[in-house]
Amino acid sequence: AMQQWGMRSDALQLDPQRPTGRVSVSFNAGEPAYDIVPQVAYDAIVAEAVKCDCRLLYHGSLALREATSRSTAELIKAGKPDTVFVDVNLRSPWWQKEQLLEMVADADWVKLNGDELALLAPSADGAAFVAEHELQGLVLTHGADGAEIMTADGERILIRPEKAVPVIDTVGAGDAFASIMILGLDLDWPIEQTAQRAQAFASALVGKRGATVSDPAFYRPFIDAWELGNL
Repeated sequence: AMQQWGMRSDALQLDPQRPTGRVSVSFNAGEPAYDIVPQVAYDAIVAEAVKCDCRLLYHGSLALREATSRSTAELIKAGKPDTVFVDVNLRSPWWQKEQLLEMVADADWVKLNGDELALLAPSADGAAFVAEHELQGLVLTHGADGAEIMTADGERILIRPEKAVPVIDTVGAGDAFASIMILGLDLDWPIEQTAQRAQAFASALVGKRGATVSDPAFYRPFIDAWELGNL
């Protein structure tokens, strides 16, 4: 039977005091820089309202920079989700190495870039990072050069974007890649197929302005090609 998808709202929280999360993006020589505005609603997710029966927990490391949301994440992880996927973002001053490595230790999959790997692992060796932290897999991104997927069984997949891909705005490309990796893990796609599809989706997104696309027509070719229409 095909899995039925839907957006549950029973654990949605409204914060009457803190604003919605906001990221200020600036560009220097075409490269984006990010100011992750602190003291926002996602820094204060309250544990009592959270359901803990999820199959997959995905969170960015910055989502746990404040104690309230960090303790809520611990409660969710105590419910033993099948997969924990951590997206590493080392934005000063919002990270500490020891705390970050604790998140990695709890994870099954981790996504980070080469600079972040170098800051967290002396050897900056992705395969060694997977082994040391007993990960199922690592997504190591290389910007315009694509990404590598490394798994616990020694599989290593290098994904490079096509040179002809038009680039308007790279903001959100990493999140787009991660979203399809998660989709593939949830639907049990082969890892190499998942990685290729993730790169295709990210390549389409960088041809648009902004981190998301509101036009449903943008997503239709992927839904049709990947046979997602009945989910």
